[in-house]
Amino acid sequence: MFDLASFLPRAVMQGIPLLYGSTGEILTEKSGNLNLGIPGVMYVGGICGVIGAFFYEQSTSAANMNAFLAIGIPMLCSLLGSLLMGLLYCLLTVTLRANQNVTGLALTTFGVGIGNFFGGSLIKLTDSEVPSIALSATSAYFSKSLSVGGWFGQVFLSYGFLAYLAIIIALFASYFLKHTRTGLHLRAVGESAATADAAGINVTKYKYFATCIGSMIAGGIISAAGFTWVAKAEPPAEKTSTAERKILFWYDPMYPNTRFDKPGKSPFMDMDLVPKYADEESSASGVRIDPTQTQNLGVK
Repeated sequence: MFDLASFLPRAVMQGIPLLYGSTGEILTEKSGNLNLGIPGVMYVGGICGVIGAFFYEQSTSAANMNAFLAIGIPMLCSLLGSLLMGLLYCLLTVTLRANQNVTGLALTTFGVGIGNFFGGSLIKLTDSEVPSIALSATSAYFSKSLSVGGWFGQVFLSYGFLAYLAIIIALFASYFLKHTRTGLHLRAVGESAATADAAGINVTKYKYFATCIGSMIAGGIISAAGFTWVAKAEPPAEKTSTAERKILFWYDPMYPNTRFDKPGKSPFMDMDLVPKYADEESSASGVRIDPTQTQNLGVK
């Protein structure tokens, strides 16, 4: 039987990442820039947030973690990573006049490569048989919600604070673009840069401003939001000896679709191949990424 009270929260979980991404890209496009590198920006923002959370958890026990730092460090790292990618895009397309489409696609490839490289390095630091990074303590702070029972609480009050922040940012962006002088100047730059320049509007400044802020919204905040919905920590299962576990094949965590019949070094990256156990799906503990969320974010 269809349960509307259960369906709506799942729909919101799917829609909030799209709301962040679309709000950031709309702001960018209003300046006349078509940033096709948004997936790469998201990837860099995501791995920066994971790095910040990982080292904070490593330096502090879960019982002594500060809530402000547990949330602030990953968000700040994600925002800075996305900002750097936005600045790089602006430097190439606005200052150096490079083709926007080619630059955006190149940034996507570059961002995915950066994420894979540092992700593999973090996995090496964990020294774990399972290629995952457990950030359960950080995820717990991001996913806290109001404890209100009933259907009303389940439908409207069962989300982390970033869900409500997405709605606030979208409403503010709409008001900013339609009812403020700066927003109207930005739209003028996007519709006709030459006319805006003749009217005394600094075209370069507005393009940099919109693209960098849009990248931070689409790539930075949405990456931090991943700790709320995408990172799902599971309690560790009882360990069994390696000898008792059946190995199906070996693989490179950065290229999981390529399988190998025996252990050794990965031909793609300088790291050891990881065994895939038959019982790994039920015993793995760490950060899991829902394939649906991955598709929404545009990550290949």
